[in-house]
Amino acid sequence: MKRIRRVKNALNHATSLGGRAPNLLTRYIRYAITSVFPAGTDYVLLLLFVELFKIQYLISAGAAYVIGSVVGYTLNRRWGFKGTKTSHKKGFALFFIINTLSGIAVLGVLAFLVEVLKMHYFLANFISCAVVGVLNFLMNYYITFRIHDIE
Repeated sequence: MKRIRRVKNALNHATSLGGRAPNLLTRYIRYAITSVFPAGTDYVLLLLFVELFKIQYLISAGAAYVIGSVVGYTLNRRWGFKGTKTSHKKGFALFFIINTLSGIAVLGVLAFLVEVLKMHYFLANFISCAVVGVLNFLMNYYITFRIHDIE
């Protein structure tokens, strides 16, 4: 338990740049770190769905993105946006709506990169998620996890 607490304290200290970072930057750093896990879920499922189960890449990417979103909400709620005043029910609904809109944008960018620019679907998915990810953070920061009254 003490090790976990030390790791958590070290992460909190590092992501706030020793307490010197503005809250928006701290939350973005935490959002970026926690995004590794839903993105990892997304990529593993994308590979499994396309390569193992032979499901079309856009359908696979959409399904993987939804599952990754559930992982993302849980991690962001518990650490990245700890202290949010939004209820779990409303927060998850908002997060899911924003992620669905972001997912549609990811699929659009993905399709463009693969079909028009002839980029490999795996690299194209990485690029599309990175571009849309910044917009996704801002929408979740200002809409889903409204904690501005305590910042």
